[in-house]
Amino acid sequence: MYCNAVVPSVTPAGSPTPTPASWYKIKDNAFIKKTDLSVNIPTTPIAFDTDDSGDCSDAQPNSCFIMGQAGSLVVEGAVNLSSGLVSKRDWQLADSQYSFASLYDPSLFLLYTRAKRTVNNLTDLNNAADNSINIIFGNYTLTDDTTVKDNAVIFIDGNLTINVSGSFNSAAKSVAYVVTGNLNITSQVTQLNGIFIVKKDGFGKNEIGKA
Repeated sequence: MYCNAVVPSVTPAGSPTPTPASWYKIKDNAFIKKTDLSVNIPTTPIAFDTDDSGDCSDAQPNSCFIMGQAGSLVVEGAVNLSSGLVSKRDWQLADSQYSFASLYDPSLFLLYTRAKRTVNNLTDLNNAADNSINIIFGNYTLTDDTTVKDNAVIFIDGNLTINVSGSFNSAAKSVAYVVTGNLNITSQVTQLNGIFIVKKDGFGKNEIGKA
């Protein structure tokens, strides 16, 4: 997941300078949301970094919401990408085209996992092991000092806040976070690597900065 500031439009003399908005991009993945999706992709975005493949289209190389090997965009509601495109493949289902079945939410998934799998109950994710399933009971914050484990599933039975400077999990280890509460992403986070599963009203609730 990528975030990048929108370049402000030209402001007439004497007017206040507009505050840049923020937006995010997905790479080599699919994106599913059970509510409306609104992402303010600017008219002429620039590449985020060298991983930004710039293969969206000839006219708008960096305008795709999902870049690279894009999966489907599935939204139970309206899709508004401003000046952006879905992906170079343009795979999407939205509004009446798609209706979600009754699936496990994070809380039910946690109950199932505790009943059927061996898990580690932890208070500090730095004590987690690779190739493991781990549970934190209560709210938790990931910081620059948090060690990311490989091939691990992390359940947060509460809210998860990601408060790192720049990229989280820069080594792109295989890790999934299942959060029963809200996912809070602070404004200093520029990139997230991993799988993040939250309830439908828990995405992007930023309590510290503007995501």
